[in-house]
Amino acid sequence: MKEKSEPISAGDVAGIARHYRDDGSFDAEMMERAAAADVRREFTLAELRSELQADPRLVEDWLSWSAGKTSFPAWLFSDNGDETFAVCRLDQDGELLREALFRDKFLACSAFIIHEVEDHR
Repeated sequence: MKEKSEPISAGDVAGIARHYRDDGSFDAEMMERAAAADVRREFTLAELRSELQADPRLVEDWLSWSAGKTSFPAWLFSDNGDETFAVCRLDQDGELLREALFRDKFLACSAFIIHEVEDHR
């Protein structure tokens, strides 16, 4: 009988890209756990946002993660440089399908992380 895996927390998911900015590494095992879980049921967007606020460097890690993407379709997260942040979905040709703009970088990053994890399913 397969053992039930431990629940995944907002902190676990927020930290997946913890070292990406520094050396391009990420917690692949945690990404697999997160992708296998229904993250929208495991914790709220507000809980994820709170984890990012507690360690703002994580937002920079996720921005680096997004900037390093080279294949499509993909979700992207970017700092627009005008105190707004974008979370975008690009199709297989790199064309914009949809975009959401945020003034709250922690909320924007939280939305991106949820989309990113769900894309790894």
